[in-house]
Amino acid sequence: MKAVSLIKRNNDLRKELTLENKKYYEELMVYIRANSTFKSELDVEQILLDILNDILEAQFNNQTAQSYFGKDPKQSADEILKSLPRNYTETIKFALSIALGYVIVFMIPS
Repeated sequence: MKAVSLIKRNNDLRKELTLENKKYYEELMVYIRANSTFKSELDVEQILLDILNDILEAQFNNQTAQSYFGKDPKQSADEILKSLPRNYTETIKFALSIALGYVIVFMIPS
């Protein structure tokens, strides 16, 4: 499964969350996506979808996301990010894109 299809599925399922759970999950999701620079996008999106399914299950059992995952979504996200391995391909792509941008900027005539 591709990351794009996981993101689409994530967006569809998010509509089923209560307002409180949606706020919690979206804070967690944004934090994870913003801090997963050297992680595999597919792995990150799979984890987010798994978390969303867990929250939906907890919600079905009348439990909030906060009581299920903890009060601080950033702390939970940090623990999740630590568990994901570094993707060296993504690291190399990131470094090459920075180098390419640097070269392009300095090749523009003054």
